[in-house]
Amino acid sequence: MPARRSLWIVCLVATLHGAFFIWYQSADWTTSWSDQEGYRRLGQVLATTGKFTRFPDSPTFVPEVLRTPAYPLFVAAIYRVFGPHQIAVAVAQVALFAVICLLVYAIGRRIVSERTAWIAALATALFPPIPYFAALTMTEVWTTLWFTVVIWLSIRALDEPRTGVFALLGLVTAVTALSRPVFVLFPLALAAVGIVVLPWLDTRRAAERPSLLILDLLMPGMNGNALYDEMQKSPALKRIPVLVTTSDPTRAPRGVPTLAKPLRLDKLLSLVAFACGRI
Repeated sequence: MPARRSLWIVCLVATLHGAFFIWYQSADWTTSWSDQEGYRRLGQVLATTGKFTRFPDSPTFVPEVLRTPAYPLFVAAIYRVFGPHQIAVAVAQVALFAVICLLVYAIGRRIVSERTAWIAALATALFPPIPYFAALTMTEVWTTLWFTVVIWLSIRALDEPRTGVFALLGLVTAVTALSRPVFVLFPLALAAVGIVVLPWLDTRRAAERPSLLILDLLMPGMNGNALYDEMQKSPALKRIPVLVTTSDPTRAPRGVPTLAKPLRLDKLLSLVAFACGRI
């Protein structure tokens, strides 16, 4: 199945799942839940006065101490555009639910395979607790979205260690911490993983990584050039030195040490020593 069509199916399943819970939960929209009422109130006050408080008419400013501001700002933005209507918040959060499924697909595609990524995204679209809360004015879907973005950016930062990616990761982590009080220590935990766990994993991977790959260009199933190109797409595999053996050195990948056939043992050993000595 083409990737685009499979993603449309995931989004459709997520949307229908969310629509079901909007219908199912609509009876609770008038139920007085302290969390839901608190976020509604903060959203309304932010939308009308720009103040982060539940008591805008108080003679002195009374700051909000129980809830963080990111989610109330999201609710306030919806209220400013569509008015203080629960259905508008619910529909917006169903859209966020579909985005979460797409992010799961993106994560799976980076670390496993496209098929596994699609299965993971579909499983997410069928996971009831997320659309259950999408129909309510509560932080679960919003926070899950940002937490998933953090995971996706963390994996991307490991694959593409650029300053811009890490800066964006820091910004998104801050938004996650400001979305729900329980995530206030999340940036510190993520930094601890980067400082302690990842170097240990890199040391283990380096010990298990081959010192050299001797590659023939004519192979069944996939030729040597295609295999080399695939290796360059993987941050782990592209670090492995490659030595090409071929009867036609002009067909070897550019810049890769090449040994023409028939092989001379002394030259082979010399190139192996050179390649292994540079890692």
